[in-house]
Amino acid sequence: MAPEPRIVVSRTVPGGARGNDGLRLLMLGCEEAPPYGPPAATAAMFLELLCAAHERHRLLTGSGADDGEEAEGAHQPESAFAISITVYHARADDYPQSSAEWDAFDGIIIPGSLSAAYDTHVAWIRRLHDVIQTEICEKRRKALGVCFGHQCLAHSFGMAPGASASSGGAGRTSGAERRGSASKCSLGPMAGRRRLPLTDEGRLFLGRRNGAEDEECVEMLFTRGDMVQSLPPGAVSLCGTAALPCEACAYFASAEEVEKFRGIVKRQKENGGSGEGPHSRRRTMMVDDRSVPRPYAVTFQSHPEYVTRTGYRGQFARCVAAMEESGAVDDAARRGALADADANYDALERDSLDAVVAAARILGWFQP
Repeated sequence: MAPEPRIVVSRTVPGGARGNDGLRLLMLGCEEAPPYGPPAATAAMFLELLCAAHERHRLLTGSGADDGEEAEGAHQPESAFAISITVYHARADDYPQSSAEWDAFDGIIIPGSLSAAYDTHVAWIRRLHDVIQTEICEKRRKALGVCFGHQCLAHSFGMAPGASASSGGAGRTSGAERRGSASKCSLGPMAGRRRLPLTDEGRLFLGRRNGAEDEECVEMLFTRGDMVQSLPPGAVSLCGTAALPCEACAYFASAEEVEKFRGIVKRQKENGGSGEGPHSRRRTMMVDDRSVPRPYAVTFQSHPEYVTRTGYRGQFARCVAAMEESGAVDDAARRGALADADANYDALERDSLDAVVAAARILGWFQP
């Protein structure tokens, strides 16, 4: 049953472009209570993240005043850009009721949860996997997944259509078209900052300015007990390690698009990926060249929303504390995670916002 009234959070920021005066997103809330919820608070956190990322996008592209550079058309009146997030409740089987209702939004956010994506014997999680497949993957709706959302997107590909809700995820196909799975984290629960190497695909997608010493890695905040273990043929990993290979992912329409994308990555790598300008040639090529296949979904195991003012002292601190209370981490780990995040906040904020800018441009949410 849909709640009354429907929760909508919105904010207007400077910098609409090319007649694009707004961004309307749908959020499938997956946690109804603290420490990560309720959904209204989660949506407010993502709204703050997207507004900050939009400002970062304006600076990176030169559409905002940065380093004394004057953007093309700087003397033209600046338009406004309205961002809104409408909340639906996955736990209550609350989804848009028609294609027209889905189509009213520019994209979908699937945020975090304390639940496990592989607990498909739980009715609402199984239903969420079905919705992801039928309304996002099959129809190529633009989507951003974070933590639980990251895991759900992958795991939804591993579920056999029509398997019973009580199967606990046991009903899987062996065909190559439906690989994808989430599992418990192989390294155990984690809280705090992690620095992860980018894959070749991730360097094309998430790489920052040429010559940056840390261009090969990304630093972001985590509170997690699970991981994406494997991906379907239509997805690629953007960053990870041997033990945690899929820490950020991009989903394409087909395996053929993935092969085309990887061919571009290979050629770009062979050519050195060099370029001039205020932001990396690799990212510019990826988001602006229409011949390059574009993902319909981007997901992060990390929580970029934690770098917002509300998220950092709110959900991040509370989720780390909840992990201690549950025994997932001890007091020393909790204190260390918070202190380390404080000491490295500038890098965490930069990398998190840059990652969201890249995702939003790829998904067409922010205009070049």
